[in-house]
Amino acid sequence: TLVTRVGKLELRVPQDRAGRFSTELFERYQRSERALVATLAEMYVQGVSTRKVKAITEELCGHAFSASSISAINKRLDESLAAFARRPLQEPFPYLILDARYQKVREAGVVMSQAVLIAVGIDWDGRRQILAVEMANRESRSPWRDFLVGLKARGLKPASAIDELFLLIARAA
Repeated sequence: TLVTRVGKLELRVPQDRAGRFSTELFERYQRSERALVATLAEMYVQGVSTRKVKAITEELCGHAFSASSISAINKRLDESLAAFARRPLQEPFPYLILDARYQKVREAGVVMSQAVLIAVGIDWDGRRQILAVEMANRESRSPWRDFLVGLKARGLKPASAIDELFLLIARAA
């Protein structure tokens, strides 16, 4: 079964004895399916209810995803984000960019502004990599200290100037 924008298609796929036959048709629809899952994840992040997501997917795809399948996709997203946040930081980053921006978030039905702390590492080849993203109630010394201590605990080996920054923040706290 292949779910398309025009509805479900029941397909009989030819098989060879070794089971190696494949067609580009399925890959193209796999990309569409990945785009749909990414859209479902974005709706989850934006706080759209599973009931509304079900109605939207039925309208767009001709197929309504159950609340449990939407919840399963959301659970996988949460697990992926948790794995990203816990991953070890083994390679050295001679440059570290620390920044914060404020984002409106809904918590317990109340919309409030929260700081999003971001660390971007730049390796010796100039490639940037997001090292960490965390929410904080405000952008102050204590959340930054915890954020930096978390980076160091995950193995970040900062340049000497960053070591000084770690030290200054730790002393001030």
